[in-house]
Amino acid sequence: MFFINLCAASSCEAAQRLATGDFSKKPLFFMFDGLGPLSDLSLFGITAQSVVLGFDYMALILCTMTALVFSFVYFISLYNDKIRYKSLFFILLLVVEFCVLMSFLSLNLLSFFVFFESSLLPMAAIIGVWGSSTRRWFAARMMLYYSLVASTPLMVAIVYLYTVFGSVDYLLIADNLHLLSDPEKLFIFASLLLVFAVKIPLFPFHSWLLVAHVDAPTSGSIILAAIMLKVGLYGIIRFVLGLFHSLSVYYAPAILALALIGVFYSAVMSVGETDTKKLIALTSVSHMNFAVIGLFIFEQNGFYGAIYMMIGHAIVSSGLFYLVGLLYDRFHTRSIMALGGLAGVMPLFSSAFFFFVFANAAFPCSLNFLAELFILTGVIHKMSMLAFFILVISFVALMYSNIKMFIHICFGSIGSNSIGASSYDFTHNELIVVALLIANCVILMIFNHHYFFPLFVDEMARYIY
Repeated sequence: MFFINLCAASSCEAAQRLATGDFSKKPLFFMFDGLGPLSDLSLFGITAQSVVLGFDYMALILCTMTALVFSFVYFISLYNDKIRYKSLFFILLLVVEFCVLMSFLSLNLLSFFVFFESSLLPMAAIIGVWGSSTRRWFAARMMLYYSLVASTPLMVAIVYLYTVFGSVDYLLIADNLHLLSDPEKLFIFASLLLVFAVKIPLFPFHSWLLVAHVDAPTSGSIILAAIMLKVGLYGIIRFVLGLFHSLSVYYAPAILALALIGVFYSAVMSVGETDTKKLIALTSVSHMNFAVIGLFIFEQNGFYGAIYMMIGHAIVSSGLFYLVGLLYDRFHTRSIMALGGLAGVMPLFSSAFFFFVFANAAFPCSLNFLAELFILTGVIHKMSMLAFFILVISFVALMYSNIKMFIHICFGSIGSNSIGASSYDFTHNELIVVALLIANCVILMIFNHHYFFPLFVDEMARYIY
């Protein structure tokens, strides 16, 4: 009911601003305090009654996206007979979804930190218990180690902010940040940037994601790519750019250099990759670093591109990981070289695979294409031509690797893994999931510019820039 009321209030405010053309105000937060029966709990003197949950336009987009992706995950998991202990699996999925939604809604740094980190434990359990290889527990531990080590400075920064201000409320800190000295601001800025750089992941903190994607079950890979990575970008927008704009501008060249290396490295590595899940994971790293570039060039087109990339990548990566998961369930291999000729025996699958591969490669008429076009437009204005050409080369490399994967799997020489009883096309339930994902991609591409995104993106862009 809380979520419905906030959506209704936000929609009314959005309609009013769209009708009057008034975009002068900062993003509006719809808030409530306290957690009802839990109000007597406390940590560092901060009671649950002081927890503030807020809902603005960016949170509306991301909460809607989270609910949509998890709906697909619940559906595909419900009809997957290969998932053991389904009750426990669904409980863990619900815990992850709750923690992610609360992270997007939290306007208290401590509650954001708690929910942000709490989503890691059930996610690690999903990878460790239901993963697809003998290294699945190693992948789960690697994800936890990277995240928890990076989060330690942030915990110290939160405690320090509480000792200074007597509160860790986001809006109070934003209004009183000028009271901190420059070294204090730099420490808090660096702590926030480090933890979100690992979550995105920004180069060189990407190793955990490649391992986790390869060993995670299909549902886990979808949640990681579509949702968990976006929490890192959300944190960059809300806390790093929102609180420390001047420091973000000052250190932008270093951050852009790391993101540029990440885009180029991931694109080049994807060219020779033969593991389907790892190739898609590399493209995810490249796309997320693309989004970071869009944010830190401090140009409105770049910001548009970053938001579009967050939404487009969530839907497209969900479709791709779902399809390669189906291939693994049928043929028990992720190797591109072991598959071939599927267009003849699985025409519906090949058609859907064509759609998502070309959307992931940012072909025209896809939201990823629009996102990268906006970012490249901003790069031309704000960065050197060398950076522009590196991004173009990376774009071509990603396109080549995706198309090569599609051609080999669907039209390559038929191998023993592609023939037999496993070579059946979509079931009814699988066709429903794929059709809904494709419909979402098409609707977002056709209607984004005129009906949905401009109001929300303009509000955040004017607030930050």
